[in-house]
Amino acid sequence: MFRIITIASAAVLSASLAFAAMSERPDMLPNYDNTSSAPEITAQLQSLGYKNINDVRYSGNIYTASAEWDGQPVSLRINRMLGEIHDVGGGGVEMLNVEPGMGQEDFVAALAAKGYTNVHSVTMAGNVYRAAAERDGHPYNLKVDAETGEVSTHANRTGIAIAPTYGMSFGEIEHQLQEIGFGDPKVIAQHGQKVAATGNWKGEAVHLNIDAPTGIITINE
Repeated sequence: MFRIITIASAAVLSASLAFAAMSERPDMLPNYDNTSSAPEITAQLQSLGYKNINDVRYSGNIYTASAEWDGQPVSLRINRMLGEIHDVGGGGVEMLNVEPGMGQEDFVAALAAKGYTNVHSVTMAGNVYRAAAERDGHPYNLKVDAETGEVSTHANRTGIAIAPTYGMSFGEIEHQLQEIGFGDPKVIAQHGQKVAATGNWKGEAVHLNIDAPTGIITINE
């Protein structure tokens, strides 16, 4: 009798472990880069076991989608540059709690409530707030609709950014670069949404490419 109970208990334990393994929701895409299309994102989610994937939408470097996992509905937020998959609940679009006339301190507090830290380079133009921040150890540049609260994020691989450069003179861009630690910054040219500059970074001469809409800086030594 004792052996039968032991074997039965082992079988139940094995089945429980197998169910737990099956139920663990994947939180990373198997393959990802900043050129992945909506169909490619959908195919990768399907390969991981997600079902009934719908409403795949793109904003910044973030895809949102609705799907099912283990028969339960999930709302996903997928960073196509980092490959991270988050179940955000609700409609799958990250929303900030905004109010009319919200000031910068309240804006930073609203971001903190969503898990963002080290919020800086906050600007507002029209009905759009922009800022640089970190979450889960990754740097991001954020754009927030001040009326709806919808958040668009752009992954920042270098972790270095200034405010969006639209409307800035070369002198103002150079001042911003100096403020965040670049020595002797010189803006060379601006072509469309890209600004080219030179300077010194941590004792090394570098060439910089600045994305005008986000302020994200790529350093080329």
